[in-house]
Amino acid sequence: MKCLKLIIACCTLVVCACSDATLKRGYGETPEELGRAVVSALNAKSAENLFHLRVDKDQYIDELWPEFPSKHNSFTAEFAWSNLNKRTLKGIPKWVQNYGGKNYDFVRIRFTRPTRDYKTFKLRGGTVLTVKTPEGKERDLHILGSVVEKERYYRLLSYDD
Repeated sequence: MKCLKLIIACCTLVVCACSDATLKRGYGETPEELGRAVVSALNAKSAENLFHLRVDKDQYIDELWPEFPSKHNSFTAEFAWSNLNKRTLKGIPKWVQNYGGKNYDFVRIRFTRPTRDYKTFKLRGGTVLTVKTPEGKERDLHILGSVVEKERYYRLLSYDD
């Protein structure tokens, strides 16, 4: 019986570790792949999956923040992250409530603002996610903040609130 409990515990750890790694990755190799992941998370009403499609605190503070222009450095990286994170934590539940479970199809993702180039990443702004409703109508969702392109991968910087 103890052996069976140990096997079940080990299997549970492996399954949790594998699924967590997949969620934590959260990247798309193209903007379209990222857009499809957002639509899939909305259709599943998964705030957790939406959360994991964005830059995390360590990535923001260690990789992105140091490259932002010095005018942004009049306050700390922690303060900037806290503000960005608050907007996202406010936005995700709202978007899941408003658009979750609607069975949308991904159509396209586009950016209405010029790309900003930094040393090791690009920031694409004015993100518009276009979906098709079950009735066949296209709808633009303005729920996403900027998208970070880094090392051939795309990840959301934030969700609009």
